[in-house]
Amino acid sequence: MLKRNLVLIVFLLVLAVTGAAAFFYPQLSSFIAEKESDVKTLRVLYGEWPPDLIAYLAQEKGYFEEEGVSVELVKIGGFEELFELVDNNEADVWPVTLLDAIIAYSEGKDWQIFLVEDYSAGADAVLVAESQTDIESIEDLKGKTVGLEEGTVGEFFLQILLSRSGSSLEDLEIVDMSFDEIPAALADGSIDAGVTYEPAVTESVNQGARVLVDTEKERGVIADVYAAHQSELENYSEEYKKFMRAILKAADFYNENPEEAAEIMKEPFESDTDELLEGLSNLQITTHRDNQTAFDRNSGFASLYTGAKQAEQYLEEEGIITPAASLNELFSNLIDELNYESE
Repeated sequence: MLKRNLVLIVFLLVLAVTGAAAFFYPQLSSFIAEKESDVKTLRVLYGEWPPDLIAYLAQEKGYFEEEGVSVELVKIGGFEELFELVDNNEADVWPVTLLDAIIAYSEGKDWQIFLVEDYSAGADAVLVAESQTDIESIEDLKGKTVGLEEGTVGEFFLQILLSRSGSSLEDLEIVDMSFDEIPAALADGSIDAGVTYEPAVTESVNQGARVLVDTEKERGVIADVYAAHQSELENYSEEYKKFMRAILKAADFYNENPEEAAEIMKEPFESDTDELLEGLSNLQITTHRDNQTAFDRNSGFASLYTGAKQAEQYLEEEGIITPAASLNELFSNLIDELNYESE
């Protein structure tokens, strides 16, 4: 009798457990699926510009996984594709110049800068054609034919240099052309000088042009930044901070092991390792400390805010933008909240 009762009790317990499981399993599965759907996958755009490939390095080194952030890297062919994806809400992180970010902000877009990708440290340059032996300074460009891409950082860079010498773009004969058209135009003599950036700088020099002035001597003037929609940065701040930590880890790895890093970074665009390293040698891949300084408004000329005010003034003078009420909302303060220790 006791044995029979024990069997009955076990049977009832099994029935109760399996019945409860049958009842709760659908609800549990639904809850788990709902939570998984809440995880934000950051769609990160990157192009052939060397510093963009730091994101690819972060992926291949496993830093995104280490930080617990879901990232989908989206390879793009150029700025037109970038702006299209951003405008269609098909991107969560995108690399742009500080100038482009200011223009978008002035147009009422809810862009916000949350990390500096790099500073130009020789990657942008004013070059002179081999035949123009009389051009020895920025002042000597007066009356010369200068090729550049209008409304871009190259024009902004040249404008700053000209203003220091007491002249302006109006003193030059400007020819609007793409950055990658500059080397050929310098070589065939159709322009006397040109403003461009890597890899076109190296290509121009290899074809006989010489550097008049570059951002090696003017660091901090031209910056590339990571931007996102302000609303997304607020709603998913933890995911973005994880992304930032992974990028900074990759930046540290590159700065400490450039050759090894370049072997990885060359893969997406099948780049030549030596050419990639040459292009990166003219850039300052920013660290956590660099970013702390950049987002500190009390750091003078090293402050991103100071550079933004200069850029805003240039854009206003050129009629590209109308004055914004304030640039305050353009800059995120996530870097101040970031807990980061270099490895």
